[in-house]
Amino acid sequence: MAVTTTKTVAVDGNTAVAEALRQLNPDVMPAYPITPSTGIMQSFTSYVSNGKVDTETILVESEHSAMSACIGASAAGGRVATATSAQGMALMWEMLHIASGYRLPILMALVNRALSAPLNIHGDHSDGMGMRDCGWIQLFSENAQEAYDNTIMAYRIAEHKDVRLPIAINMDGFIISHSIESMNYITDEDVKSFVGEFQQINPLLDTDNPKSIGALVLPDYYMEHKRAQHESTLKVMKVVEDVSAEFGKRFAKRFGVAANTHSALGYDALRVLVDALQRARSTEGLAIRNALMATKDFQAVQGPPGTKVVFDEIGGAHFKIGLSVVKDGKRVLLPYE
Repeated sequence: MAVTTTKTVAVDGNTAVAEALRQLNPDVMPAYPITPSTGIMQSFTSYVSNGKVDTETILVESEHSAMSACIGASAAGGRVATATSAQGMALMWEMLHIASGYRLPILMALVNRALSAPLNIHGDHSDGMGMRDCGWIQLFSENAQEAYDNTIMAYRIAEHKDVRLPIAINMDGFIISHSIESMNYITDEDVKSFVGEFQQINPLLDTDNPKSIGALVLPDYYMEHKRAQHESTLKVMKVVEDVSAEFGKRFAKRFGVAANTHSALGYDALRVLVDALQRARSTEGLAIRNALMATKDFQAVQGPPGTKVVFDEIGGAHFKIGLSVVKDGKRVLLPYE
């Protein structure tokens, strides 16, 4: 039975993602189940059988067919999702490029599992890393709560007008997918309000405005297409940050906790590097170094409000950090200097 409450529940990661998909209620969900993501489709098809969703599920003969069906359904104008792992994702590989090249905002729940051989059904990221350069957005989840939250946010990110790219929500096979932990669900009404209605762009089923998809292009226009696709990927980080900030603002009080600053230093380091890569517009070491050196007044998440990251003339990064001490058995945050 679906749980629609903000109270704490005890579920595994697969169940949490299936619940998020139930709340998202995609138009079409093709899939070919594979361990350890099978539980997602098992739960979701029970929602279909019990009339909890309006989704058309398509049980295909392979993962290649599953992604092909996703592409067709999305191009036709539907909101589409699927789930897979490891060799299943590998069999989809040809079609992953087509999904991103067509700018189709398909949602994939990717339960990370080692690629064979030797046969290993347990978790590692060789599947997610294998699709790294396929043009998909990837979000990685630390626990079942993050897997659920990321799934709820996925369509808002992928369907954004500046992005329009497919998205994969990663979580570790068995470690998260099969482990029961305490977490919180959002109400159906709040999920629906947050995600919003799907906005079609040039759907094939709009027969009053016929169009072609998959037509041959020669190298000159192929590069124009890929350049536009690349430009959209450069906007993904900002969209993820904006959607995440809105999600936190709307739902943090319901969970009774505020966003924390766990690994804030690493998070800022990654954001500074991404910003430098975008400004350098190059993968050459010297260009990236010069872009890093030119970083000025970069807004950080660590430190007091308004903390900025600045690099000096010898490449040193300057910013304020928070220090704490243990006093009388309690952690006390020292004043910022």
